[in-house]
Amino acid sequence: MPYRSPFYGTRLCSIKMCPRMNVGNSPFCTRHRKGLAVFGHHEGHQLVSRDLSELRRDVVMPFLREHADAPATVAALAACERIAIIPGKDAEFVPWGGGKKLRKNPERLLHRELVRLQHPPGKVRRNPGHDTVKQVGPLTALEVLAEILCVWVNVWSGGGRNLPDDGKSLTYAIGHRIFALRPASIRYSVWIEGKGQVISRRMPGGQAARLLGERLREALKPYLGQAYPLLEERRMAAALQQNHMRTPLRPPKPVTAEPEPTPSPVIAPRPLAPSPAGPPAVRPMTAEERRLAYLRDREEEARRSSQSS
Repeated sequence: MPYRSPFYGTRLCSIKMCPRMNVGNSPFCTRHRKGLAVFGHHEGHQLVSRDLSELRRDVVMPFLREHADAPATVAALAACERIAIIPGKDAEFVPWGGGKKLRKNPERLLHRELVRLQHPPGKVRRNPGHDTVKQVGPLTALEVLAEILCVWVNVWSGGGRNLPDDGKSLTYAIGHRIFALRPASIRYSVWIEGKGQVISRRMPGGQAARLLGERLREALKPYLGQAYPLLEERRMAAALQQNHMRTPLRPPKPVTAEPEPTPSPVIAPRPLAPSPAGPPAVRPMTAEERRLAYLRDREEEARRSSQSS
């Protein structure tokens, strides 16, 4: 029976400010455990193709076309061919990898993905009345190198906004972006009322992405170091051109000085009429004066009573 810690699913995630509970014996919740296992960091995620499309079109592909005959580019393409293309052409060869099972063997996981990239499944297109299958060709070394440069420039020029760091997260991101260049195998397909057909595809494992990213980063380290400044110059030039296109086509209207407002006449307040003089203020009596007044009143009452009698 597997061991269960006393904190099995009963405490908060170890990530600061995370309100979710941990999963099983793991100190993390479901989201952060998946990020660590698949993307190399608790806050890691997969880069989306649409975020790299402008960078690929305006910066990376013109750079590769300009330096296609350079010895450094030829050597980089050869390294991509050796690491990511040639091993996937032989679908029958299966690496031994120490005899580990498939789910625990990074070599076999990577070989399965490389074979898929060289023998990708077709894309099904739904058309009214009939369906067509578009066959996608195998992956090329130029696509691999272009995708690595896109990810590299996007992360290094992002200032930490795109990925948590440029270490393991960048390594995993390179592997996942290369795996995403061709469609993955379909796990299941269902029809949901109101949504239509929903297709779930198998997601490549994190260990395979890490292994491929490490091999490509190690082989292309000299090329990436000297290509990044040139790519950054092109990116800044493209951004400056876009800023120029944002300037207004019509010149702004000159701002005319508004006439000064005429000062309104100041009306002095009407003087208040003097209030009528009131009765003079009466000084309050002291204790001795009150006693003498009381005695006078008593004597006056006694005199009146004697006269009446």
